[in-house]
Amino acid sequence: MQPARRNLLLFFALAALVVAAVFWLRRTATAPAPALPARRMDWGHATRASGCRMNGPLPDPACTPGDILPELTADKICSPSFHTSDLRDTVTSPSEKRRVYGMYGVPHPPNNRGGSQVCEIDHLVSLELGGADTMANLWPQCSPGYAGWHEAGFRDKDRFENYLHRQVCSGRLPLAEAQFQIASDWFHYWVEAGRP
Repeated sequence: MQPARRNLLLFFALAALVVAAVFWLRRTATAPAPALPARRMDWGHATRASGCRMNGPLPDPACTPGDILPELTADKICSPSFHTSDLRDTVTSPSEKRRVYGMYGVPHPPNNRGGSQVCEIDHLVSLELGGADTMANLWPQCSPGYAGWHEAGFRDKDRFENYLHRQVCSGRLPLAEAQFQIASDWFHYWVEAGRP
């Protein structure tokens, strides 16, 4: 047999073997793993309005489960025309917000503004992540050292909220996942992300 003819036959035999292997692998390949079910939160349904207790750096989920505005999509919160000031104090008044200190048994700090601020009434799901301005989304978050607070403080969470907003607006993280992370255990996800 001539070398050119033998090489041509070997080429076709090898090609036929590759094609057969591809068909066999496709036929026997396992189906892709099903997508994980959507993470569900019971947005806006607080079951208690007093006797609330902090869980380390996290609010009491019975008092502050978090709440969102479903109509605020990633496109809307990432738009230059979106401003959290358009949402702030639209559902709850400042005096209603101050009641949150009593719900959690945290003394309201005197002169709590500017450089002397040690606590804030925080939206668990921040307004910039589509959070709602409702009592179910509010809790008093303080700085380490105030009223026995030993955990990460409100400034840490504020930076993490900004980080998540950037992740959502860059397309690296779905808005629903950012909302889940901030509401379910912001501290865990903050640490996991490198404490941005």
